Amino acid sequence: MKKVLRLATERDLEQRVINKQREPEAVIRSRAIARQLKLDMKISQVEMQADGRKATFYYIADGRVDFRELIKVYATEFKVKVEMRQIGARQEAGKVGGIGSCGRELCCATWLTEFKSVNTSIARYQNLSINQTKLVASAGG
Repeated sequence: MKKVLRLATERDLEQRVINKQREPEAVIRSRAIARQLKLDMKISQVEMQADGRKATFYYIADGRVDFRELIKVYATEFKVKVEMRQIGARQEAGKVGGIGSCGRELCCATWLTEFKSVNTSIARYQNLSINQTKLVASAGG
């Protein structure tokens, strides 16, 4: 855990609000850039640091992605230090939120912090779809 340096000033709080407002547009723009570079990945979320100096780009990809060029383009486009973090489908479901097959808010978005592997016998026991793509999505809740 990082040490608290000082209390946030009114200006710090205003800057944080401005940077939070930049996030949705950054997601759209970053997805377009990744598509232009023909990278096999999906940008899930962009999280701007409160002071606006750094941005974390959360992405989903099946395999390894060479995003060295992408980082350069993002740094130029958004004028921030870029951090890339690969997440899985369940982590994305937790960040995005939603309603599970049970009709309640997804567990991964509310209280579940660790994601264990889900096999087909567990899915059958919970009456979930055995379809692999649905299994990954359902396992988030």
